[in-house]
Amino acid sequence: MGKKGWLVVLLFFITVGVLGTGNWYYQANTGKTIEKAQQQYKKDLAKERQHSLEAKAAKESAAKQIYEKHKGKELVYLPVGSSLTAGDFATKKSKTYTALLAGRIHQDLGYEVKTINGYGKSGTGLKDHGADSLLHIIFNHPDLVTIEFGTFDLNRNAKNTYVSTGQFKKDLENFVDEIRKGTGKKTKIILITTWNSGQLSFTYDHAIEEVGKAKGVPVANIESVWLNRSDTHGPNGEKAATGKSDGWLANDKGHKEIANTVYKKAYGLLK
Repeated sequence: MGKKGWLVVLLFFITVGVLGTGNWYYQANTGKTIEKAQQQYKKDLAKERQHSLEAKAAKESAAKQIYEKHKGKELVYLPVGSSLTAGDFATKKSKTYTALLAGRIHQDLGYEVKTINGYGKSGTGLKDHGADSLLHIIFNHPDLVTIEFGTFDLNRNAKNTYVSTGQFKKDLENFVDEIRKGTGKKTKIILITTWNSGQLSFTYDHAIEEVGKAKGVPVANIESVWLNRSDTHGPNGEKAATGKSDGWLANDKGHKEIANTVYKKAYGLLK
């Protein structure tokens, strides 16, 4: 083998050595990098879990403080409205949204809730039921009032209840004003939107939202409970506390979801 041949062989071994050393170096450093990344991931995960536990503990502590703050205090609740408030087609009175709401206020916020029932009347609107219920609200001086009107106010075929959107808005504003005038700042008010009436619901719900903004009153929008849903009302003919379901008004599941939606607004007022 000549000099050139030996040179080629020498270069070959040098190249193999360099590449081998480089590959070893690369693998060694890559391994260290992966190990380092895994260690960092474990540290980050541990921190995240710790923060989560601390946040949970803080939340539970705050909830306990709120509960203890109100424990044993009486809270008078007067729900006013139409068929939903009357609890039509729930299987038991204890499963109506008003009863479930009162239960959550007691369980989570500590209040001893006294519910004054009888001012939810089937098929009524603000026009025919407002004046009567207003007198009782002022007389009872409640701490919390939920107002659920609009579902029958929007029905053009119901002569006793129908009013235009504009008139409904004015009447609802006046209703809120009269409650405040009669009970003072003590009474907290929550407005509830309409039930399961398609496009007309959206129109009147918008009016309710506008009243809420204008008067500084929270609005519990329950559109998500019925919109594109079939599981929160009916089925038609199902046995209920008030006869058999019409298939349209809220069932037990619907009432429960309404109660949860209203509670979110009540929590902000009563905590």
